[in-house]
Amino acid sequence: MKANNRSHVNFDPSIRYTMWSIFIGVIFSSKAQYTYIQTQAQRYMSVKDTTSAEKVAWTNYVMLMYPLFVIETFRRFSGYAGLSIACILSATLSTLSSGANSIVTVIITDISKQLTKKHSM
Repeated sequence: MKANNRSHVNFDPSIRYTMWSIFIGVIFSSKAQYTYIQTQAQRYMSVKDTTSAEKVAWTNYVMLMYPLFVIETFRRFSGYAGLSIACILSATLSTLSSGANSIVTVIITDISKQLTKKHSM
C-alpha cells in the first residue's frame, strides 16, 4: 500500500506555496522589518557605534522566538504563559503607537514645510 506523502519539500517555482516562496518572502519581510521601518532606524541611530547597532539588531531578531519560549517553559503553570504574552503584546502596542506617531509627525512636518515655504526673491 502506497502512503500519500504530502509533506515533501518542493522547490518548483511554478507552484504557489513552496520553499522558494517562503524563503524569498522571509528575506523581504526581514529586510523591511530590520532596515526600513522608522522605529528600527531610530534604535540603530540612538546607539554610539555600528557594533552596538548590530547587537541591537541581533537581540531583536533572537527575541522573536521569546513568546514560543514562554509558552513552552510555563505551560504547566495555569495562566502564566497567557499573562506573559499579554504583557509582551501590550508593550508591542506601545511601540507601534509611538512608531505611528513618529511617522505622522515626520509627514506633517514635511508637508507643512512645503506648504509654508516662502519663496525668496
